[in-house]
Amino acid sequence: MLRSFSLGLLIAVSAQAFCQSALKLKLPDSGDFVPFSSKGPATKLPDPAAKGVNGAAILSVTSGDDTANVLDRSAGNIASTPAAKVKGAWAPKPTDYKAASQVTIHVEANAAPADSAEVELSDGTKRAPIIIDSSAKGDAVFFNVKDGKDTVTIHYRDAKGETRQTIQEFDLTQSRQDISPKWTVALADVPQSAPTTAAPATPASAPAPAPAKPAQPANPIGSFFVYIGALALAGAVGYGIMRYFKSNPGPISAKLEQLGVQIPKAGTDPLTSAAPYAPDPIAKPAPPQKIILDGAAPDPLPSAAPIYTPTPAPVAAPMVSSPSLVTDQGVVLPLSDGDTTVGRDVGLGLSLAAETTVSRKHATLTKNGNDVTLQDLGSTNGTFVNGARVQTPVVLRSGDAVQFGSTKFVYRA
Repeated sequence: MLRSFSLGLLIAVSAQAFCQSALKLKLPDSGDFVPFSSKGPATKLPDPAAKGVNGAAILSVTSGDDTANVLDRSAGNIASTPAAKVKGAWAPKPTDYKAASQVTIHVEANAAPADSAEVELSDGTKRAPIIIDSSAKGDAVFFNVKDGKDTVTIHYRDAKGETRQTIQEFDLTQSRQDISPKWTVALADVPQSAPTTAAPATPASAPAPAPAKPAQPANPIGSFFVYIGALALAGAVGYGIMRYFKSNPGPISAKLEQLGVQIPKAGTDPLTSAAPYAPDPIAKPAPPQKIILDGAAPDPLPSAAPIYTPTPAPVAAPMVSSPSLVTDQGVVLPLSDGDTTVGRDVGLGLSLAAETTVSRKHATLTKNGNDVTLQDLGSTNGTFVNGARVQTPVVLRSGDAVQFGSTKFVYRA
C-alpha cells in the first residue's frame, strides 16, 4: 500500500510539472507590470486585483498556453512572445509593447447608443466579431489590439430593414495619451428607437403652447408696393361708386331717404334762386401720395400708371475678403490659417453639433495663404466637392459646392 501511495504521489508531481513550466522574466525596477500566459494572442486581461511585479520574476506558463505576456498597466500596453523561444530570461524592451491592452468601439445611431450591431476589429489578428444589444450601451470592448492602422467594420440594419455596413479606420499608437482608447462610429439611416420612459402628461387645462415661429424680417420694398396697391384699390372702388351714383341718382336717393338721409332738392333751399337745384359735383378722390424710400427713383409715378410688382433681381453672391465657407442663408464663415477641423464635436474649428449626418471629426480644411485644401477624416457619410466624394486631399476653387454629410456650403475666395 505504501508503494501505491508513493507511486500516486510521483504521478501527481509529474503531472503538475507537466502542466506548468517556469519562465524567468527580467522586468524594470519600477512600474506596474503583470505577467500572464495565454493560448495564442491574449483575448482577455489578467485579474485587475493581480499584484504588479518588478525586477526578476517567474511566470508559470500553464499547460496549453504557448504565449508569454507582460501587461504594463501604467501605459495600457502589452508585450508578447512565444514561450518556447525564451532562452534564459525574457526581458521585454520598450519597443516590444506593441499592443493596447483594451480598445472600446462605441457605436451610435441617431446621436444615441446603438441598440443592435455586429462589430469587427481588424488589426492583423484573427478575432471573433462582437454582437452588441441595448444592454451594451453601444460599447464593444476588444483586448490586446495591435498598434498601427486598425479597421472597424460594423454590420447593421437600416430604416428599410436592409443589411448595411460602415467601415472606419483608426490610428493606434504606442505613445498615446489615453491608455484605454474609445473610438466612436456613427451609423446612418437607422430607425428611431421608441423612448424608454414616458413623457410626463400635460394637464388638460394647460395645453402645451405651440413653438413660436421665428419672426421674418420686414421687406420695405414689398411693403411699399402692398401699400400702393391697397390705396389704388380703395380709390378704384370709390370712383366706381361715384360713377354709379351719378348714373342712377333716383334709386340711390330713394334708398337713402328710406334710411332717413335728407337729399336736397331743387327749390327747397330758401337761400337759392328759383333756378333748379344742382348738387355740387363729387370731387374725385385725390391720388394717393407716393411714399419715397431711401435710394428710390425721385420721379413720381403717373396717377394712371398701372400698378405692378417688379421681378426681384437675383441676389448677388456675398462679398468675401478671404477664403470662406458660405451657407445657404448667405452667412459667411471665414477660414483661419492652418487647419480647421469640421465635425459634430463641440470646440472644433467648425462645429456642426446639430447635424446628425456629420461625424464627430468629419474633415479638415487647411489654409495656406489663399489656398485651401479639403481632406476627409474617414467620415461615415462622406465629404463631397461639386457632388464627387472626396477620397484624397482636394484644393478648393472659388464657387465649389462643398458638402459634409448632408450639410452644404459654397467655397468663396
